[in-house]
Amino acid sequence: MTFIHILGVILVLIIGYTVYVAYPLLHAKSVDATLVPASHAYSHIDPTLSKNILVIGDSTAVGVGAPAEQTIAALLSEDMKASVENYAVSGAVTADLAGQAAHAQRSHYDLIEIQIGANDVIGFKSLSDAAHSLDTILTTLQKKSDHIVLLTAGDIGTSPIFKWPLSSIISSRTRELRTLFMNICAAHQVAYVDIYSKPDTIAADPARYHAADGLHLNAEGYAYWYSLIRADIIARPDFAGLIASN
Repeated sequence: MTFIHILGVILVLIIGYTVYVAYPLLHAKSVDATLVPASHAYSHIDPTLSKNILVIGDSTAVGVGAPAEQTIAALLSEDMKASVENYAVSGAVTADLAGQAAHAQRSHYDLIEIQIGANDVIGFKSLSDAAHSLDTILTTLQKKSDHIVLLTAGDIGTSPIFKWPLSSIISSRTRELRTLFMNICAAHQVAYVDIYSKPDTIAADPARYHAADGLHLNAEGYAYWYSLIRADIIARPDFAGLIASN
């Protein structure tokens, strides 16, 4: 085999592997062109309810991939018998939280739930900047509630759309952001729901828990996340009474 033939084989392999890595990303972008506009952040204002929740964050807080009534905000509202204001926006990064929180209609909430960080990871944003933004917004939000819950995700690199070596890079950035966010939440005494440390149920059965784009969750995926949030809230003495344990 001549050098030119060898070079040709190498080029074919490189092109083939590039397509292998890039196709799921392009497919996800195509699906999201329909999936994201069809999703609406769940809000429920009922003056007869005595409890109030504020939700801010990214597409996972919107609930992209599931009907609004089967998202985490809706499950919280039902469980707590509470009104919900949800200002989450698909594509949001941590730096966007302050703008979302500025829409809050009340001076005090029984619970503030934040879902953020995934776009900082997959968008290759500065994770130290994300940490600084989180530190700043938590200082502001603590004036509005004694109960704040934050989550990002599990190992984002295990999402079906990411192939090696990109999957390994995303996983590494997920771990880095997790450490930063956990430390900031600890400093603020904010509840961090550490999905990453739980058994990777979603990665073990991605077809069951993921939406069609291979990145967002479906209703069953959000229900699983909510089970972790609920268990964490119930286990915290300082959150006593927010959710009934039965």
